[in-house]
Amino acid sequence: MNDSRLPTSGRRYTRSFGFSRETSIQYGDVFISHQSNDRPAAEKVALTLGRMGYPCYLGIFDPSVAGNDPYLESYLRQVIGRCRALMAIVSPATRSSWWVPLEIGVALEKEKHIATFLLTEVDLPSYLWLWPMLRDDQDAVSWANDLGKYSVTQINHYWRARTRLQKRSYAG
Repeated sequence: MNDSRLPTSGRRYTRSFGFSRETSIQYGDVFISHQSNDRPAAEKVALTLGRMGYPCYLGIFDPSVAGNDPYLESYLRQVIGRCRALMAIVSPATRSSWWVPLEIGVALEKEKHIATFLLTEVDLPSYLWLWPMLRDDQDAVSWANDLGKYSVTQINHYWRARTRLQKRSYAG
């Protein structure tokens, strides 16, 4: 896919997640998918993972492909394809996002590691329970540490068993 409208050296906002504040696009180990209202939580997780040696992609896109531009989907596919994993930050605000489900679908299609980071208790679509369910920074770091050691299937099996126990304890 060689489209001249896709940014080849676009800029993104990173704070200090393993890169300088404004930089040419660099792809991290983990693409952090989030609804814009959850940006502070996404930045916190990205900072934690970045400090542990796992650079994250968390960005505001090049204005030439922002918003509902049809090229944004192609751009996201390109970025997710270059990351090792996707972490979806999930809260009640996620319900209003069109992009988080698309990004999860792209990661699934490209056979990337996927995890759900649950900010608050919220009714989730059943497909979000298929992957590791992370609830805090410690879970996120543990999951990231597993990325280089185990296959997608092995990680999902381990975390699914752990999540079932957590799910039962929250059900009361």
